[in-house]
Amino acid sequence: VNTHLWEMFHLIRLNTGISYFFALLFHFISEMQTIREDRHNNAAFASLILFFYLTGSYFQLMEAFAEFRAITAGIIGGKTASYIPVGWGAGFIGLGLTWYLHGSDVGTDPNVFIGWENETKMPFLIMNYSALGIALLLSAAVIFNS
Repeated sequence: VNTHLWEMFHLIRLNTGISYFFALLFHFISEMQTIREDRHNNAAFASLILFFYLTGSYFQLMEAFAEFRAITAGIIGGKTASYIPVGWGAGFIGLGLTWYLHGSDVGTDPNVFIGWENETKMPFLIMNYSALGIALLLSAAVIFNS
């Protein structure tokens, strides 16, 4: 494994790309009528979509945090092993929280997005927009600090 500065960021971006690729893939597949009509298929694809969008958001946060640390503190490596589990773990936390709090509503949305009620979408939306908002603030600090 190469130990240059760019290596860490490329691995984080690779995981971001994988997350968004699968999120979009499952989003496109969920357009099939058989998936929309069957509640179990609907719940399965809604869960996959939720998971991969959340991991993508948290990998964007991890990249912004890594860039922030690199620019402001000069810390440029050795943390990839901690960024990657946080990115994937956030998806599992959001998925588990949604199923635990609103499991009876998952799979009821005709557009295959988590559940019909807005409350069912809240754990996803709060986690997603919190991660992206913090990433935006960290990126702004990097831009104005350069």
